Amino acid sequence: MKQKKFVGLDVHKETIAIVVIDEQGKTLVQSVVATDGETIQDFLKGLRGEIHLTFEVGTQSNWLYRQTKPLVEKVVVCNPRHNNLLMIGNKADLIDAEKLAQLLRLGALHEVWQHSAEQACLKELVRTHENLISDCIKVMNRIKAVYRSQAIKCAGTSVYQVSKRDEWLAKLSEPGLRFRAELFFMELDTLIELRKQARVAMLRQARKHRDFKRLCKIPGLGFVNVSRLIAQVGTPNRFQTKRQFWKYCGLAVTTRSSADHLIVGGKLQKKIKQTQTRGLSQHFCHRLKYIFKMAAQKSARREPYLQYYENLLNSGTRPNLAQVSLARKIAATALSVWKNRTDFDAQRLAA
Repeated sequence: MKQKKFVGLDVHKETIAIVVIDEQGKTLVQSVVATDGETIQDFLKGLRGEIHLTFEVGTQSNWLYRQTKPLVEKVVVCNPRHNNLLMIGNKADLIDAEKLAQLLRLGALHEVWQHSAEQACLKELVRTHENLISDCIKVMNRIKAVYRSQAIKCAGTSVYQVSKRDEWLAKLSEPGLRFRAELFFMELDTLIELRKQARVAMLRQARKHRDFKRLCKIPGLGFVNVSRLIAQVGTPNRFQTKRQFWKYCGLAVTTRSSADHLIVGGKLQKKIKQTQTRGLSQHFCHRLKYIFKMAAQKSARREPYLQYYENLLNSGTRPNLAQVSLARKIAATALSVWKNRTDFDAQRLAA
């Protein structure tokens, strides 16, 4: 029987600290190597036994996962927010690597799912499109800031229109401000063109997914958000239930309870009390929460979700909570359609 060995990596831009421990928690190897694919592969090839490897999610985690996965029995990319042990006691690269190896040995790590190479391609295209949208918004705000600094009203979107560019530039009498605005307009035109190219590339890659058309039939999502959904989730089989998916999307309610049992007549008895809620979960995927909240806002006043939303309001639910419930309904629908590979059915919304 192969001896199990647990390897913890503390990954940095230039170096990786490595600690190897055995099943009893005894340190076998400590080393610091360069952050290089061949170097880390050579190190792992030199280990014997059943190798279990872990490191924290970060900028290089997906690259490192693909480098190490073929060489070991198991790779766990973990969430650093759950690794409280790393914050206790002394801190150094080798110490952190050893603590990660100990947590892996105990099975106490919170694993983070990793995309395949094809899924990573779509995710990068989605990230590129979102970054360009963000850059466009920043430049548009800077353009309006130029006009507001001169008390020139610029509400609406006409200030960005190419056909009215000369008219808006003529309103700036100071040469420095006019030159600044001209450059901002040129930057905006370039970013808009790049954003269009990124959108086309993203949708072209997303359409290769076999469930893309099926998910696009769900009202409120649309082509772009379905592309983002596929890129982020990868596979719906990561989630056994819709409640797990809600938690990942930031739509699950966090509850708190304490002293749940009493001894009555010498017997253990559970208290009957109302569960206290503490709002929505705080650790979630912001991209997915944005997708489903936007879908809920679009769908709240139109069929097929109109009746469902109005029933929530008529039952006394506040509008903001009703939108959260609608977002959860859309998220559950998307997960069901995706997992079961069935077309969207409006008749099942009341279920």
